[in-house]
Amino acid sequence: MGAMKWRLEALLGTKLFWLTLLYLLCELAFSASLLELCSREATLDEINQLENVGRLLTGVAISLLFIGMFIDKQHIRPFHRLLWSLGLVLLFTGLNHKAQDAFIDHRIEAEFTTAEARKGAFLLTLAGRSLSNGTLNLRSIHTPEVLEHKSSLMAFVAIFPALAFNYPNVQGELTQLLKKAISISVTKPCDALDDRTKCLGSPAQFNNETWPQIVRGVEERYMEYTRAYNKAVVRTSPEALKHAAADAWDDYLYQLSRAGFDNLFTKNARPYQVPSSKFAQVRQKVREAGVPVPNNWRPTDRKTFEAVVRQKTYRDIWKVLGDSMGISNPSRYMNIQSFMLLKPVQISVREQLGVDGIRPIPLVTEFADIERQVYRPIANSIIARLQAQVDSSTARFVGPGPLAEKADSAVKTLVVVPLALLLSLLGGFGHMMKLTTLIFRSLLDEQSKARTLKAMTAAIALVSTGVSALYHAANPLVEAKAYQTFSAATTLNSGRAFSLGLEFIIRLQEFVYPVNAVLLQHCYVIIPLVGSLALLCLYHCAEPKRTMREVHVNVAALQKQLQAALSSESQRKRNAA
Repeated sequence: MGAMKWRLEALLGTKLFWLTLLYLLCELAFSASLLELCSREATLDEINQLENVGRLLTGVAISLLFIGMFIDKQHIRPFHRLLWSLGLVLLFTGLNHKAQDAFIDHRIEAEFTTAEARKGAFLLTLAGRSLSNGTLNLRSIHTPEVLEHKSSLMAFVAIFPALAFNYPNVQGELTQLLKKAISISVTKPCDALDDRTKCLGSPAQFNNETWPQIVRGVEERYMEYTRAYNKAVVRTSPEALKHAAADAWDDYLYQLSRAGFDNLFTKNARPYQVPSSKFAQVRQKVREAGVPVPNNWRPTDRKTFEAVVRQKTYRDIWKVLGDSMGISNPSRYMNIQSFMLLKPVQISVREQLGVDGIRPIPLVTEFADIERQVYRPIANSIIARLQAQVDSSTARFVGPGPLAEKADSAVKTLVVVPLALLLSLLGGFGHMMKLTTLIFRSLLDEQSKARTLKAMTAAIALVSTGVSALYHAANPLVEAKAYQTFSAATTLNSGRAFSLGLEFIIRLQEFVYPVNAVLLQHCYVIIPLVGSLALLCLYHCAEPKRTMREVHVNVAALQKQLQAALSSESQRKRNAA
C-alpha cells in the first residue's frame, strides 16, 4: 500500500498528466459545442470559427504527445522546456491547419467541380437545415423510436448533406420536398427573429412580437415629424418671417458699413451712398450672402429685399422638412397612415423586416388586417424568393453571383462538418487513451521491463473495447431503412471507409454527447476547478516525487555497490584458487 501511495502521488505530481486531463476536458466540451452548432441552422462562418478552435486543440494534442515523448525526458532548464513546448504548439497547429485545408481543398476539387454537384450540395445543405428546424421529415427516421435518441438524431442532421450527397437523383427528389419545407419554415414560429429573410414567424408571433416593434418605430418617427412640422409652422408664421427679413436687412447694412463689401467702396457706407456703377457688384455680394435679389434691385430697396428674404426663408424651411421626410408637399400636415406610406419610412420598415418589393406596407393594428395586408404578402414574397433559388438552373451555381457564393458555402459545410466531428471524437478518445496509459504506467513497478509499452497496450485494449462496445450497441437510427439506403449509396461512391466514418459519428455521439453536454454546460466551473486542483497537487506532490526519485537513486547506487562487492569477492576467490 505504501508503494502504491507513492506511485499515486508521483502521478499527481506529473505535469503531463494534468495537461492531458485538462486538454481532454476542453476537447469533450468542444465536441459537444461543435455537434450543437452543426445540428442547427449554423452558418459557415460560425462553423469555421469553432473549427479554428478545433484545429488549435488538435495542434495542442500533437504537441503534448511530442512533449511527453521527447521534451520531458531531456535534462534542460524549465524556461527552455517552456520555449520548446510553445514552439511545438505553434508548429503543429500551423501544420495541422495547412493539412486540413489541403484535405478540404482536395475533396472539393475531386467531387464538387461540376455545376450539378455544387447545386446538389446547396440543396442538401438546405435539406439539413430543414431537418434541423423540423420542417422536413424522413418517414423511417422521424419515428417515435428514433426520436427518443436525441444525440443520434443531432449527429444525423449534422452529417446528412454528406451522407445523402451520393444518393441517386437526390436533386429531383429533394426539390418538391424543399419547396414544401420552405413554405413551412417561413411561417412557423421562430426561436429567434434576428433573420427574417428565412423565417417570419407564425401570424400570432408576427402580430405579438415583430409588428409592434415596427409600429413603435413608425410612431416615434411620426412624432419627430410632428415636432419638426410644428417648428416649421412657427418659423414660417408672418411674424417670424418679418423678423427674419428685418434681421437679414440689418446684417446687409452691417456688411455694407463694415468694409464696403470687402473694400468695394469706402468704409461706413450707407445704401444711398452706393454709386450706380457699383449696383451690380452689390447685388452679386448680396446673392452670395444667400439673398437672391432680382436684377433690377437697388441697394436702397428694403421692401423688395425683405420680400425676397421672407419667400426664401419660407421655401427653405419647408424644403428641409420635405427632404428629410421624403414629402412632396411638406407644408400640408399628414396623418400617421399617410406618413407610413412615405418612401423613406417604407425603406426603413422593409430593412427592419428584411424584405424587399414595391408593394407598400400599410399601418394597420387589427390582427386580421395585419395578417391579410402585411404578413401574408411578405411571407409569400420570402417563400417565392427562396423557392426560386431551389428551381434555379445549375449554371447559376458556378461563376460570380449570389447563388455561386451560396454553393461555395454549402460545399465547404458539406466537407468540413463530418471532418470536424470525426476529428473531435478521435481527439477525445486518443487523449482518453493517453490518460489511461499514464494511470496504468503509474501502477506498474518502475523496475518493470517495458513499463510504458505494457501500460500503453493495456490502455489501448481497454479504450478500444469500450469504443467497440459503444459502436456495436443497438441504434434505431442507423438501422432505419432511409439511413441504410443513404449509407449504401455513400459506400458505393465514396468508399466504405467514409461511410463507416459517418456511422461512427452517429453511434458514438449517442453515448458521448450527453456527458459532453453536461461538461459544456458547466465548463467554466469544472475546468478552472481541475486547473486549481492540478496546481495544488503539483505543489504538494513535488516533494514526495523528489524523495521517491532520491530513494530510487540510492537503491540503484546500493545495487551497484553490492554487485561490485560480489564481483570483487568472486575475483578474490578465483585468485586464491
